[in-house]
Amino acid sequence: MENSEVFGREKTSLINNDNLKLNGGDLNNFNDNTKSTVLLGLLNIRSILSKFDVIHELFHDGLDIFVLTETWHGSSDSISIKLSMPSGFRYFDYLRLNDPFHGGLIIFFRSHFKCKKIELPLLVTFEAIALKFIINNKDFVLLTIYRPGSTLVNAS
Repeated sequence: MENSEVFGREKTSLINNDNLKLNGGDLNNFNDNTKSTVLLGLLNIRSILSKFDVIHELFHDGLDIFVLTETWHGSSDSISIKLSMPSGFRYFDYLRLNDPFHGGLIIFFRSHFKCKKIELPLLVTFEAIALKFIINNKDFVLLTIYRPGSTLVNAS
């Protein structure tokens, strides 16, 4: 993995077995036929409820996939999710079953990406979402994990 600095935030570039470099993009000029890069962002947001405008603005850096942890969003149809997401994007989320206003994960991605959620077993010590993407005829799995510091995810 290669790390570099982008506008004061860390950006991680991934390279798959076919040397398809996944790390860049322009929000307004995406073309599946010519673009060979995908910009992936990750942020521990500690509540999407009051920061949807900040999240929406971060998409203007050209993000293609944006992972948020500790979203505290409470429900999959939260208005904060919809206000955070620009047009042309979809999302999958994970809610903490016993405490939906803490923890939580959201993965935003471009609507034209082929994506399927991979079902995971019930997890006790961490939260996770696994997605299989097919982009430019290349497939990869994105596994997002958040491990809370002090509380079991499925504690009653």
